[in-house]
Amino acid sequence: MTISEPRLRTLLRQAEKTAASGKRAAAETLYRQIVEEAPESDAAWLGLAGVVHGVDEKTAVYNRVLQIDPDNEAAKAGLAQLQDGQSDPFEQSRDWLKTATAPPTVKETAAEAKPEPAVEMVETAVASPSHDHAPSKAAEDDFDLVCYRHPTRETALRCYSCGKPICIKCANKTPVGYSCPDCIRDLQKNYYTITWVDYIIAFMVALPLSILAAYFVGFLGFFVFFVAPVVGTLIGRIVFFAVRRRRGRDLAHLVGGTVVLGAIIVKALPFLLSIFAALLMPSAVESAGGASNLAFFLSGGASLLWTGVYAFLAAGAAYYFVKV
Repeated sequence: MTISEPRLRTLLRQAEKTAASGKRAAAETLYRQIVEEAPESDAAWLGLAGVVHGVDEKTAVYNRVLQIDPDNEAAKAGLAQLQDGQSDPFEQSRDWLKTATAPPTVKETAAEAKPEPAVEMVETAVASPSHDHAPSKAAEDDFDLVCYRHPTRETALRCYSCGKPICIKCANKTPVGYSCPDCIRDLQKNYYTITWVDYIIAFMVALPLSILAAYFVGFLGFFVFFVAPVVGTLIGRIVFFAVRRRRGRDLAHLVGGTVVLGAIIVKALPFLLSIFAALLMPSAVESAGGASNLAFFLSGGASLLWTGVYAFLAAGAAYYFVKV
């Protein structure tokens, strides 16, 4: 089956390049991600067969390819090689390199040199079949990993919860290790229990409180610096208890925005409407007296300034109270 999704096609090309460069563990991770999302992709299964370790696992992957495409010649040829006892050329080159670089002992001669037992143990670990989705430990030591969300970024980090390789951009540091975005999102789902009804309740409670607070705080002048944070915290506390102490990803933004909206309704909107009316009816303003209107605009501008300070401080206090 041909992969139609552009992201999976790009991931398949990256897996082929990674396998061609010799990074089999990284390529295995990419191929397994593809077959999990597109289990009927014979190309991905065939690529996975070329990078997995062990005859049993290779046989199982080749049989999976033939289930999808019974006429797949590459899978038939791979099974035939395994049945004839032909080993993987990549494994042969690794064995030869380890044997050639093994340090000789005093009793050994150049003609009778044998691999050290530690090397044989590594070969056994590499050749043993692995039925897990994650590559074997020996393969991880020999090859680099790539981030499961960014296939072009090599990394040595893994999510402590699910074990997926993650780059530093995707890693979220926690007290017990690094976590991937998927695990963080799953934890947030358990933490955020608010419903859409609670959002409506929060808005209906916060709006009248914000309007009432903005009306009285507007007369305080300089003391608004001290009163506004207290008022914002109080509004956030009342809303938090109104929604039965439930948390939501957007609840803090809603409460903070509602505090600003209350200030706009009480102070900013009437002042702007008066300016708009003066621009539309200048004759009425002149007949009412220019000096009195000038004093009105100056006092209104000062009140608007203090209201803006209040809105900034109170909205911030309400936001952080609900968020924490």
